[in-house]
Order: sequence, then C-alpha cells, then structure tokens
Amino acid sequence: MAGEAFRISEFLGQVRLIKSEFGIVPAARGNDTSRRRIAILVIDEFLRLGGDVDQAFFLEENLYETLKNHHFTCNPTPEEIRIRELPRGKKTKMRRFDPLKLASEYFEPKSKNPYPLTEAIIRMLSKWEDKDGISGDHLGGGTPQTFEHLQKDSGLFTKQKGPSLYRAH
Repeated sequence: MAGEAFRISEFLGQVRLIKSEFGIVPAARGNDTSRRRIAILVIDEFLRLGGDVDQAFFLEENLYETLKNHHFTCNPTPEEIRIRELPRGKKTKMRRFDPLKLASEYFEPKSKNPYPLTEAIIRMLSKWEDKDGISGDHLGGGTPQTFEHLQKDSGLFTKQKGPSLYRAH
C-alpha cells in the first residue's frame, strides 16, 4: 500500500512538471483541443511511470469528461508539431492523421462521477504557482492592475499630435 501511494505522489509530481512544461493554465474558455492535449499528456505520463493499460483507458475517458467542466489552455504537444512539419499531399500517406485522437473517444461509461485520481489531477492543474514553485493562489498584499488603472496612469490612450502618414502637411 505504501508503494502505491508513493507512485501516485510521484505521478502527481510529474503532472506538475507537465503543467509547467506545456503551459497548462486555467482559462476563461476551454476548447476541445486543449482537453485532448492535456488528457494525452497525463495518460502518457501515467503509462510511462508503470500504470496499468486497462486503468489508463478508463482514466483517459474520465479525465477528458471532467476537463469539459474545467477550462484550461495547453501548448501543442511535440507530436503535433512533428506532424505539422511533415509534407502533406496526395502522394504522401499523412493526409488524415490526427495526433489528438483518444483511445476512449467513443466509450460511454455507466457513471459520470470523476475518479479520486482525476480530481487530484484537476486540483494539481488548477493550482497556480509562482516561478519558485511556491503556491501563488493569494495576492500577497498586492493590488491587481485593472484596465482603468493602466488607462488613467499612462499616456498610451491619448491622441498624439505630430506628423501622420495619412494626412498631408
């Protein structure tokens, strides 16, 4: 039992590294591409650390469905970048290859409840951290800078006088 808990903590530590490496951050609106990227990255790490293949199938499906309720953005995976760089056309066989295809895409589970491991992954992804790895969920006495604050204090939004390319002098 202690070995299993250690492996889960190691896995969640790797999820933290994935989060920083691929720029996974909470967003106002999520999209399907980011959900697929996150699910693929997390499941790849799960399998790399010795997770069971059968469990990975159900974890992938549960994570993807849970991510529909949580909005994140994610940078492209190395596989996506590699596929984009390959030549395409009628003569090549790489016409319709989707690197973001999930193994559990058409599986309908009996229960939609998230697994405890899925909830731990979502908590890890939604926790905001500073560059030193310290949790930054609080402002620490600082004030957020709003658009009105920037507009009032800077002269960026005032009409500037001087020569113009569109007006004859």
